[in-house]
Amino acid sequence: MPPYQIAAGGIGRTFQNVKPFASLTVLENVLVARGISRYGSFWNIWRGWKTSNEHKAAMGVLERVGLVDLAERKASLLPLGNLRRLEIARALIVGKKLLLLDESFSGLRHEETARLESLIKSIRESGVTILLIEHNMRVAMSLCDHIVVLDHGKTIAEGDPASIQSNEKVIEAYLGRKGKRNAA
Repeated sequence: MPPYQIAAGGIGRTFQNVKPFASLTVLENVLVARGISRYGSFWNIWRGWKTSNEHKAAMGVLERVGLVDLAERKASLLPLGNLRRLEIARALIVGKKLLLLDESFSGLRHEETARLESLIKSIRESGVTILLIEHNMRVAMSLCDHIVVLDHGKTIAEGDPASIQSNEKVIEAYLGRKGKRNAA
């Protein structure tokens, strides 16, 4: 399916490399993502994208991700932690059912990681399903109910966090044979 149909189905996604529309404000970046509501019809494409309803929806998402105070700031001026939140806001404006998060915690400091973790938990608790691709194992163990571990593209383990932490194949793949002693 084309991306606009996927988004219209309630699926939003982030990308590992954060690339907002740098010349647009934070609010405008979310409004552009919100445009998915117009892509299904030729006539709707020409409808205004800065209406009060669109603005209200975008500001609601910015409030949810903690960026409402930065709504008028150029996206190019945001630090990485806020850029990650902006990516999630853009995904969330269309992802009412499912969010696909690709390495959303990559490059973040401890404080930023904790704030983003809290945000993801609140989104999940609101009923949105999260599919998380993540190499930060502490984050994955904290956020995920079910984990699938891949090694060179092949599934080597699947289960809850406790079973993954003690899985011999996972320990060997990620720590090596000598790492088993220190795997706890």
